[in-house]
Amino acid sequence: MSRFNNSEYQPGMPLPSRKETHARKNKSKKQQADLKAQEQQRLQEQQRLQEQQRLQEQQRLQEQQRLQEQERLQEQERLQEQERLQEQERLQEQERLQEQERLQEQERLQEQQQLQEQQRLQEQSEPDQAAQLRELQAEREVAQLRELNAIRAETKRQLELQTAQQAAQQHELQAAQEQVAAATAVITPADLAIDPAPAEADLEADEEETEPVIGKWTYRLLMFFVPVLLILVLAYGKLGYVHQVPDLVRDNVSAYEQGEGFLVLKPWWFGPPVYKLDNYLGDTEPTFQQYQLNLHDFAAIVDQPIVLWRFQEDFLQK
Repeated sequence: MSRFNNSEYQPGMPLPSRKETHARKNKSKKQQADLKAQEQQRLQEQQRLQEQQRLQEQQRLQEQQRLQEQERLQEQERLQEQERLQEQERLQEQERLQEQERLQEQERLQEQQQLQEQQRLQEQSEPDQAAQLRELQAEREVAQLRELNAIRAETKRQLELQTAQQAAQQHELQAAQEQVAAATAVITPADLAIDPAPAEADLEADEEETEPVIGKWTYRLLMFFVPVLLILVLAYGKLGYVHQVPDLVRDNVSAYEQGEGFLVLKPWWFGPPVYKLDNYLGDTEPTFQQYQLNLHDFAAIVDQPIVLWRFQEDFLQK
């Protein structure tokens, strides 16, 4: 190394010796080596920090993946538990429905047995019912005849009274005419200005008063319309027309199995004359007991009905 390359050399200074130069070179090399070692150590430290950060990031990602996997497994277990509970509820609901169907089937069989027993009793009691109906009809006819005889007797009595009054009035009229004739024989019309109009009006009024209150045709019309009116009132009060019968009623009531319209004898007096049974089904398909409850006061119309006549066509069907 020349002195010109020595940065520490100043003009006027003595030249360095070979030993100093060598020591200076070694020092420079040592400084460079230290700097290089520090730089390498710094790089290693930086690499170590980066590796540590990479490992921490990897651990964080692994922990995050582990948590996600754990959450996924928990969610899967929750879904499986939910599906298991739903399946269990579905099985319980199915068992409940099967039990309900079994109970309904038992009730239906019991009802069929009861209906068969009732039909058997009805078949056994039909002769008694027919005899009772004949007795009731005979009693009604006797009562109607008694009422008609009473009406005829009252009408006859009134006619006799009217005839007696008419005979008395005619007798009085004849006596009055005889008195008038005797007066006219003594007093002439020239002596008294007599207006014949009031006498004629009195005679017409007497004739009108002597006419019977009930005439022959009025009596005949009365004797015709009174029984007809009574029959119509009885028919309106006890007869009913049942139509649009649902399948639920046809399956449970044998009287409504065939036909579209039915003339029935109502178990009560008066009420509506027409019964449309479809109107009592409701929004859902009910059982026969629920349907009877929907009928309220008219439940007897499907409980052992007395059908008088069956119509193959419903003449009220629009």
